[in-house]
Formats: sequence, C-alpha cells, structure tokens
Amino acid sequence: MFLQRAREHNVKAAVNTAANSVLGRIVNRLFKKHNIPLINIVRREAKAQQLREEGAEYVLVSSEQNFDQQFQELAQKLGVNVIFDCIGGGFFSRLLKLAPQGTIQFIYGSIDGLETQLDLGQLFLNKQLASLSVFQWSASLSDEQRKRIYEEISDQIDTTFKVNVFRTFNLNQFDEAIKVYSENKSKEDSIDGKIVIYTCLLYT
Repeated sequence: MFLQRAREHNVKAAVNTAANSVLGRIVNRLFKKHNIPLINIVRREAKAQQLREEGAEYVLVSSEQNFDQQFQELAQKLGVNVIFDCIGGGFFSRLLKLAPQGTIQFIYGSIDGLETQLDLGQLFLNKQLASLSVFQWSASLSDEQRKRIYEEISDQIDTTFKVNVFRTFNLNQFDEAIKVYSENKSKEDSIDGKIVIYTCLLYT
C-alpha cells in the first residue's frame, strides 16, 4: 500500500513517522529494498538507535531541539515529496509546514488525536493532503493484484515483512492480554512487537 501510493506520486524520497513501530520498520525495509530514500522519524534517541542498527540510513528524533531545521535540510537534500504520518494532531500540521513544495502528505493514524490546526497557506505551495486506508486500498485491488501481493508477502515473511511478536494469547485470555498491554505500554522500550490474540481457541 505505501509503496504503491508513493510510486503513484512519482516518489523521489519519502518520510515515515512512528518509524520504530512494527509497521514503521516494515516500511523502512520495503523502501530500502526498492532503493527509495526514507526519512524515519521517532520520538526518542533509543528508538532511533534501534532503527540505525537495523540498517535505516536516515533517522531523526522529533523531540530534539533542532529537529525542524534537521528535517527541512534533509528533506530538501533528498527531494522528499511523499510523507506518511500516523501521529496526527499538531505534529501533522508541523510536518506539512516543514515539507518541501509539491509534497503529498498521507494520514493513516492519529496517535496524538484527530484535531489539528492547518496553515491553509501551505496548500498554495502545491502541497496536498490525503487519507490512507488499508480497507479502501484492499477493496480497490483486483483478484490478480491481491494474489500477487499475497505471494510477495509470503516470500518475504521472514525478511522484509517480518513481524516481531511480544506475546500471544487465546481468545479466552482476552482480559489477560489487555492487562499485559496496559501494564507495558507506558514503560520505556518494554514492548518490542505485537501482542496477538487468536480468534480461535488454541489448546496445548
């Protein structure tokens, strides 16, 4: 989905927020595989270091004092024209203001909330806004396209599309899964991967 949308807009270089998430790391590996420069944005240096160790070339920390200057300079240098943002809130409009002219900014999440204030003048700089929904994208695919994508993911499930799993639970352990998530989500670097709840009962 990310790669297809980027290519539809003749991507030169792209930006990915929440880049150390499971999805963010997949996007980084995917764009690297296809030789598309990607600026990965995270909130903490510890997360940035993890990405660098995985081979990410461009990583910026949004909490650093000089982030805006770093981002603008690197975005201009690489020719960024596509942004994928799942943070939302004030950071969404902040990125839009910092982005080079001619950039399209996709929103696919809202970690910091759905409400934001936009500088409408940015739209007169040939900047565009668009939503990115896996459900709408999937519905637009033909059977042949779905088959091809499934085969590609299956072939690279242990590499490009690898997903780290933190813990797995049966459906009848739902309450325990929620408790584990709640107890760990606020701790620094405590969850490295997904908590998976199987929708059918597993017996061992």
